Amino acid sequence: MWGEGGYSNVGVQYIGDRSVVETDPELRLFQYTAIDEFYRLRFLAAYPEQSTYSSADFLKRLVK
Repeated sequence: MWGEGGYSNVGVQYIGDRSVVETDPELRLFQYTAIDEFYRLRFLAAYPEQSTYSSADFLKRLVK
């Protein structure tokens, strides 16, 4: 079902929320987001790093 509508957008953004950073100043989170524009479905996941491993894992979870 995912992507059958024709267009899907995938993006990565650094989460710099103060409430998260204040609890652990060393913590860095990256939000991976996929949006299916036809069905208006959204899939989110947070990872401690922006890497090829995180990207591949996100896509595997998205398709699953």
